[in-house]
Amino acid sequence: MELKLECSNVKLEKAKIPQIYLLNANCNGISLTMDVHEELNIFENAERITLQILSEKPTCTSNDFCGYGYIFSKKNLDDRIVVLISIGGFIVRLEGKTNTLKDLPIMEKVYVKVTPIK
Repeated sequence: MELKLECSNVKLEKAKIPQIYLLNANCNGISLTMDVHEELNIFENAERITLQILSEKPTCTSNDFCGYGYIFSKKNLDDRIVVLISIGGFIVRLEGKTNTLKDLPIMEKVYVKVTPIK
């Protein structure tokens, strides 16, 4: 399984939780919200990002955010699908009308790779 999305309109804002930022982006009709700890924040000044959800461990560099977690929730809300992935308690939320998200299996271990494009 591999899902690769090109994302734009990247915004980084402080969350209410200390030392946590929220990364928001639009990924071809899928909205992304992701928790990012300030010590792992590589997204300052990023205008675009590439998001990959993979079943196999990817090759990562110091320019990538990489982690693994589990898809712990997938819900249909009217005409949208919401998928939640937990990476050690940090949440990646994907929401969209696309059928791309329906193929992500619940309780599946996945690797998340996010690459900023500056």
